[in-house]
Amino acid sequence: MAVTLITGGAGGIGVALARKLAQQGDLPVLADLDGSAARAAADAIDGADAVALDVTDPAACERAVQEVVARHGRIDGLACCAGILLDFLPPAEYPPEQFAKTLQVNLHGSFFTAQAAARAMIAGGGGGSVVLVSSGMSERVVSFADENATVLANPAYGASKAAVEHVTRELSVAWAPHGIRVNCVSPGMFETEMSRGARETPEFLERYQSHTSLRRHGQPHELAAVMAFLLSDEASYMTAAVVPVDGGYLAI
Repeated sequence: MAVTLITGGAGGIGVALARKLAQQGDLPVLADLDGSAARAAADAIDGADAVALDVTDPAACERAVQEVVARHGRIDGLACCAGILLDFLPPAEYPPEQFAKTLQVNLHGSFFTAQAAARAMIAGGGGGSVVLVSSGMSERVVSFADENATVLANPAYGASKAAVEHVTRELSVAWAPHGIRVNCVSPGMFETEMSRGARETPEFLERYQSHTSLRRHGQPHELAAVMAFLLSDEASYMTAAVVPVDGGYLAI
């Protein structure tokens, strides 16, 4: 029975992954900035646990991992589902604080939690799996014009996710001697609360769907299945991989 910490655990992808792991007989620990939401989500999944976690705080990441180890004896996996997608805006007017916040959650948060988890895995004798989350927007510019013909974009989001892919490769090399695999999924648009604003923006939706072979959003369980595979021993020869789960978003 593998013990896996899932950041962003109260969100749609985190909950779907926790359900998938629990169905396999593993023990998911849902971590979220909203600790009560994480606990409520965990209580609805047999065998799941929960902790409160601000991924932007390195000390909090260390405490959360140590809490998992104290409760369950070890940590075998980490899935970094915590992320934010803020407003699309004219790039010349893009607020510095929005750029900084996006990187703090999506990039820094992924690195801090991976770092803390790897330290615990190494201290426990090595071995383990880390799965980070990128985005198809790391490779494709998703700008669009609003009803006033103003071009709107989200450079911080794409930049943060491109950086996550590079961090995946860096960590995979550094931690391979300890038997820790580090992979990344690159999702397209999934039907979650985080993507609601984008999905309800007609101009964005038209541009997105025109670049998606399957012409639909993904459902959280479809991404969770791939992440569960990467976390498992079935993917024992995979590390440094960035796996698109995007309905063909990058193909058109």
